[in-house]
Amino acid sequence: MEIYAFEKYGSGNLTLEEVMTPAINLAQNGFYVTPTLLKDMKSV
Repeated sequence: MEIYAFEKYGSGNLTLEEVMTPAINLAQNGFYVTPTLLKDMKSV
């Protein structure tokens, strides 16, 4: 569904690879959790 939307409504300025690479990197490597974010997450 998302690829369909990308192909149908995308501007054509970015390739699918360029759009997906940041999400793939986050999925594979995670992200840095700051002390403030950790504190906030623990308080929920």
